[in-house]
Formats: sequence, C-alpha cells, structure tokens
Amino acid sequence: MKFVVMLVCGLVFMAVTPARAVDASYPTDAELKRLPPFCTWKLRGGAAEYQQGTVLLGEQFKNSHHYCAGLNFVNRYYRSPASADGKSMLHFAINEFTYMVDHLVANSSLAGESFLERGIAFALSKRDGEAARDFQQAVTRNPRLAKAYVGWADFLADRKRREEALKVVTEGLRHVPDSRPLQRRYASLGGKLPYPEPVIAVAPLKEGSAETRKEEGLPSHQAAPAATPDPLAPSTPATQVPSPASSEKKNPYCRFCPD
Repeated sequence: MKFVVMLVCGLVFMAVTPARAVDASYPTDAELKRLPPFCTWKLRGGAAEYQQGTVLLGEQFKNSHHYCAGLNFVNRYYRSPASADGKSMLHFAINEFTYMVDHLVANSSLAGESFLERGIAFALSKRDGEAARDFQQAVTRNPRLAKAYVGWADFLADRKRREEALKVVTEGLRHVPDSRPLQRRYASLGGKLPYPEPVIAVAPLKEGSAETRKEEGLPSHQAAPAATPDPLAPSTPATQVPSPASSEKKNPYCRFCPD
C-alpha cells in the first residue's frame, strides 16, 4: 500500500512539474541582427517592408520566415553544441529548411541557399548521406554559389576524402573562378596551377569591392563603400560552417562563410 501511495505521488509530481522548455521560438530582436535584413522585414515589418521583400525575393518571400528560422536555430545550436538543447536546435533547423525546399517557387533565389543550409544542419547532425545529397543539390540549383562548393569540400576533407574534396573545389572554380576561399582550398588540397578553365569568362572582382568582401566573409562594417547597399548582406558575421536549376536571380549575401 505504501509503495502504491509513493508511486501515485511520484506520478502526480511529474504531471505538475513542467519539463525544461526548449526555446523553439522565432528569432528575437537581438538574434535578427545576425540574419539577413529580409528576415527583419518578414518577421517585424509592415506593408512597406513586405513589398520590399517581395521585390527582392519574389514570391519566395511569402515563406522566407522558415528559412530565417532555420538559420537562427543553427546559430542557437552553436551556443551549446554538445547539449541536448543544441541537438534539438538542429532538429528544428532541419524541419524549417525542409519546409523551404518543399515549397520552393520556380527560379527561387533561395533554392541553392536552402539546400546548402539544410546540408550543413544534416552534417552537424552526423547524417552524412543526406548532407552530401543536399550539397549536391545546392550547387545544382545555383552553380555560382561559391560557399556551397566550399561547404561541400570541407565536409569531404574533414572525412578524409581529400580527392573528392579537390574535385568539388575544381568544379567550383570552373563556375566561380575568382572565389578566394575556393582558390585557397584548391592549393591546400594539392591542386596544380593554372586554375581550371572557367565555364564562362567572368570579369575579375575589383580589390576591396563589396563582392570581394563577401567572398572573404568579412563583416559588412569593414566592406568598402558601395554605390548601393546590399540588402542581403547580414549585419554581422554569422556562425561558421561546420568543417562539413540554376537561378537567374543571384542571392549574393554571405552566410556561414567558412573563412
């Protein structure tokens, strides 16, 4: 009888004692500062900001809050990567990015980015097969997305697959020949000069230009002044990449820049 009473009391205690909640909310004002500006437009803006976002991202802006939430959950993961809460953040991030890839509109400028970020979350979750497929999708959807080749190559190199990593970097340089992060990895992985022949000739980036700064992953406040501000550049550098149909509309902001 005594045992029964103790058991009932224990169950009652468990019922009335709330479990420690995991923060699955959308970004706070402070967290939004580490995300692309369109995230603030979507989550905090009014009609004018919604129009601004629609001009920038087209129809994809309507569900871009899922992309923003996914980025933010990965940022939260990095605050405590070894904890149970950190692992929960990756689960939430994958869910948000999965919503994005399942609801991409035609020629979405976030297509490559969405697959890349989900690939990063998969890699952090040690789901290597799914990560590799998403990295492949990222460069397929946007062959000019240099950081997708960088993330994929680092993912392979960390798993001692250096020859495969060099092939990825080589292909990246064919599409983005002036990418300095790709050039550095090409050298470190044993690539020989000259660099691979580009798919199409492109004008070299000017030294100190905004695009050069984005390739290097430098904070926006260090970038050289530009004629017009880049609305996709995050206001502060975000967390690092884990040592893990082409769009006509380029989405040039740099998130998870490995360098």
